[in-house]
Amino acid sequence: MAVYLKMKIDPHLPAVSALSRSTSAPQRSPDCVQLTHSRPLPEVDRATALAACVSQPGVVGDAAFQAHFDHKQGWLGADGAYSFPLKDGRVFWLFSDTITGSIGVDGSLQPGWGMLHNSWGSQETAQSPMKPVADSLFPGQDEHSWYWVYGGEGGEDHGALVLLGSFTTSTGPEGFNFRQNGAALARLRLDGERPEVESITPVPHFCAGPPPTHWGAGLLRHQGNLYIYGTRDHGDHKELVVARTPQLDDFSAWTFWNGQQWSAQPEQAAPIGPSVANELSVSTHGEQFEVITQVGSEIWRHRSDNPTGPFQGQRVYQIPTPDSGVLTYNAKLHPHIKDDRGMLLTYNQNVYPVDQLLQRPDLYRPHCLRYKP
Repeated sequence: MAVYLKMKIDPHLPAVSALSRSTSAPQRSPDCVQLTHSRPLPEVDRATALAACVSQPGVVGDAAFQAHFDHKQGWLGADGAYSFPLKDGRVFWLFSDTITGSIGVDGSLQPGWGMLHNSWGSQETAQSPMKPVADSLFPGQDEHSWYWVYGGEGGEDHGALVLLGSFTTSTGPEGFNFRQNGAALARLRLDGERPEVESITPVPHFCAGPPPTHWGAGLLRHQGNLYIYGTRDHGDHKELVVARTPQLDDFSAWTFWNGQQWSAQPEQAAPIGPSVANELSVSTHGEQFEVITQVGSEIWRHRSDNPTGPFQGQRVYQIPTPDSGVLTYNAKLHPHIKDDRGMLLTYNQNVYPVDQLLQRPDLYRPHCLRYKP
């Protein structure tokens, strides 16, 4: 089982389980300040960041939406959990590694269970139940490769574009023995009972590194441009970088923020903010741009007046300490799914060693919160 269930947490960030890392946590300061790249901010930046903390956001649990992920037959659990609105009012969901099968009365996986590297779900409206489907849309190129999902965008004519990460097996402990070897853009048609994959095209801007740079951790459509946020993985931290294009599938139109201006060279992309996870969300809040990401067991928001940063951070939620061996990772906001309690915020949960999922498959499901800025 561990061969198929790969962890997407950052192994260099503090874990929230018995699988503790020897690496110390990033230097802590008041909740309103995030120290980027584990280096102290200059005092002037610290004062500016503290002055920016004018309000404390509210985060509460969402048992009602959580129930949409609680199944005992078919789709049983997954991570990833990206969603985006479609033009017709529906909401489309995409998941990465997915357990399928059935759960017995004792809570354990029953014989015949399986593992998919990706799956999907949908809502008729943003207020409707989310229905996950035990069905993989993006098969790997061979038995040693697979796709995990990243951000997507709904388009005209019942279509959508989705960024994918291409992965293959590698050396390392079971559950962590994988590496990314590429990126792709999938074109979907969503006017039938089952999504139709019309094409999967390599993304030329993926950089294998070192350090590797991947695009698609979060997407934001703003004033005619799509901002494509990515991560550059240095091992002990991941940097946030950003590209911009009018159309996601026009690779020649992508430009990359180099710290001063937009460049046609992806290798010139400059870090624009704090250490982040490899899955996150970016949205607007009033006139500001907001990144939601997870560091260890903490969920942080980082705000800026510009989509290119600089960003000032504030911790918004401390995930409760789970059972021994349980890991949480890759929080993200779903701003199009909201009610009077706030916007839906999810984080992923997994367990190590992964063989424990045979007895407790319910541990491998997104967890749901509501976030009110």
